Amino acid sequence: MQITRDSLAAIAPRPRGTTATIWDGYANALIAAWPQIVADYGISNRLRLAHLLATWAHETGGFTILWESLHYTSVSAVRKAWRQRARKHSDSWIEAHLLRNPVALGDWAYGNRMGNRKGTTDGYDFRGFGIQQITGRTDHQRLLAGEYTYGAAIRAAMSEWSEKGCNALADADDVRGVRRQINGGLNGIADVERYLAKAKRVIDSDEWAAPQPATPVPVTISELTKSSRKVRLLERIKTALGISGLLGSGWTLSDAWGFSQGSTDVLKQLLADHMLLVVAGLCLAGLLVAVVLQHWIAEDARDGRYQPSGAR
Repeated sequence: MQITRDSLAAIAPRPRGTTATIWDGYANALIAAWPQIVADYGISNRLRLAHLLATWAHETGGFTILWESLHYTSVSAVRKAWRQRARKHSDSWIEAHLLRNPVALGDWAYGNRMGNRKGTTDGYDFRGFGIQQITGRTDHQRLLAGEYTYGAAIRAAMSEWSEKGCNALADADDVRGVRRQINGGLNGIADVERYLAKAKRVIDSDEWAAPQPATPVPVTISELTKSSRKVRLLERIKTALGISGLLGSGWTLSDAWGFSQGSTDVLKQLLADHMLLVVAGLCLAGLLVAVVLQHWIAEDARDGRYQPSGAR
């Protein structure tokens, strides 16, 4: 699965006018960051991708919003955006205190929460930013660290997505669960569902069909390339354990491991004094190491880190 300008446009068409620059900024940053997003955050199936793109399309008004606008001109728009909070006030109060006053609206909507200080410009300064509209002093400082670029917005969004467990919710196709984690409620759920339906249709097209993993071919240890250090070590252990008279002759140790003659003489004396104990200990240790190595080699073969010797 790969992000392209055409696939994004199929979900949220590129607009005309000044907002086209923002759409381009998101598209370019997404295309550049996509391999890392897939690798680092596990966006590896159609549901995760669809829910992610639906969330982002909604939060940005179709990839056209970089900073949240707090310049409201109607009471109804304020009430729609902050239903619970606006219920405490009359239309006349909202009109007098919040309309066409972004800083005051920011303090009213976001002050004294998310790390913002009440009675300051924090609510406005740390309003929603980026593709997932990161909001509040705490998350701005933690996730964005003063870097207000498209690339930083995407990195911050993916960190938040991962922290809130949205992949698992997407796997269950739980659009309301994802919405609650990102938004704190269900504001905009109908719009998210609309984008989600479009994203699923686009992802199901041939262009975004996920490649199927190749069926693993059984590989035996004898078929692995001899360049593997693990294979060479395993063969040495097996050879040493299998040679007749291993513990009683200097030539075996010298040939198998490259010991000097002096070292071999010392080992001979030790073996003469503690033959049974040394025999049992070395055999058990060698067998244990061989079993562990054989398990590691088999795992490596299944993971594709080794190839059969004839494959190169």
